[in-house]
Parts: sequence; structure tokens; C-alpha cells
Amino acid sequence: MEALGFYRQAWHGQPASIELLVDNIAAQCPRAIKLPFIRDVFFADIIFHEIGHHIHITKAKQFRERECVADDWARRLGELYLRRRRWYLFPLLKWAGLYTSLRITMPSGE
Repeated sequence: MEALGFYRQAWHGQPASIELLVDNIAAQCPRAIKLPFIRDVFFADIIFHEIGHHIHITKAKQFRERECVADDWARRLGELYLRRRRWYLFPLLKWAGLYTSLRITMPSGE
């Protein structure tokens, strides 16, 4: 499987960094990636996963599998992103029954 991104922790005076492999991400679904929302979801999931690695290493060390911790952070950060930037999608997600499968809690009043 080809990687979609990398997290490199700080080392020998170099700052931590995240690298996204755009060609590999776009190859996942070349036609759908042209739609702004779909593109945002693909990139957000990957960047939030890599940020999860950074949080795990620098702020919230947990003694679990690294990838599981990064996936948990990706879900949390993804939910925050959806609530703030794509709030109007919640009714659609609710209608489609996807918010439970994505582990997204509905905003109050919904």
C-alpha cells in the first residue's frame, strides 16, 4: 500500500513536519477529488491523522498502538472541522444515516 502522508518528529534541531503525498491522495478517487467537499474530506482525514501522531508524541502520550491513537485524533479533529467549517452538512449526514457511522455527535438542537 502506498503512503498518503508522513509525520516526522523533531530530530537534531530540525522541527517536526508533516508531508502529504498529493499524487497518492488524488489517485484514491481521481474524479471525486475534483469536488471541493470530497477533496476536503480526503485531505482533512490524512492531515488530521498525521497531526494525531504529533499530538501523541508531544502532548498526550498514550500506551496504545500509534496508528490507533492517530486515528482517534483524526476522528476528533475531523468532527471539529465539520462542526466549524461544514456545519451545513449535518442535516445531510443525519438524513443519510452517516453521522453514527462516522462517530459524529450532532450539534445541540439537531
